Amino acid sequence: MEDTLGQHISDYYGEMHKNRLSQDGSILSTESWKEKKTHGKALHDRVTKELKEHQGCRMTGHIELQRVPGNFHIGFHAYGDIVSSLEQSGVSFDNSFHVHHISFGEKANYNRMRKHFPNTGVSHPLDGFYRRPQYMEGKDNKKPKH
Repeated sequence: MEDTLGQHISDYYGEMHKNRLSQDGSILSTESWKEKKTHGKALHDRVTKELKEHQGCRMTGHIELQRVPGNFHIGFHAYGDIVSSLEQSGVSFDNSFHVHHISFGEKANYNRMRKHFPNTGVSHPLDGFYRRPQYMEGKDNKKPKH
């Protein structure tokens, strides 16, 4: 996460989970950020296997942030060396994603706002958002099952 002053915050409160998904969308396993300890060749081999099996992932959980303007992102840029190595060996990545639900704040607060201010349009504008990178266009344009 990064605030508007450019300060990166990597020690946050919350719990995020990665559900590894099979090609048909069923959950193969779940791991938390704290459980992610694979590095180097072991990680390279694991990612290669997961890509050959056409696995995907679903992120779930919550994080608590400071109330300052900023952003958060989920990406693989911390593993650039492994991504580069895999790409050089002919592996391609499908970086499409689907936001099932994302919200800022407690669900009870949204419900209370809707009740007291019914015409304000309080919503979750990213719910249902789907994006497929431009370089993937024309390949298999089906929306993923996960």
